Amino acid sequence: MLDFLSNAEQQQFYENLNYMNTEELRSICDQLHIPYHIHLETVKGIKKTADCDRKGVIITRLKEYIKQGKAGAPTLYQQSVMGTDNIKSSLPIVKCYTGNLKASIKV
Repeated sequence: MLDFLSNAEQQQFYENLNYMNTEELRSICDQLHIPYHIHLETVKGIKKTADCDRKGVIITRLKEYIKQGKAGAPTLYQQSVMGTDNIKSSLPIVKCYTGNLKASIKV
């Protein structure tokens, strides 16, 4: 796709992708139909989540699309790597105090 650019210009183009913010990269992915949402394997089938891949993964997918012309598969977490326990019940409750500690501690 970038055959009209010299090798140095192509390298510069790929390096410039790192300076784009995530929303800009996602917008390009939407236009080119490149997946960036994470999918989960469930008993009922594959489910698309609201979570998105990291910026580095999105850039890698864009580079692959530019070089090969195909979007590739989305990130898929298999059912075997996901826990089924209720996380909220297993975590302790910890209170976190913020603010000016010197004013609240009397010596």
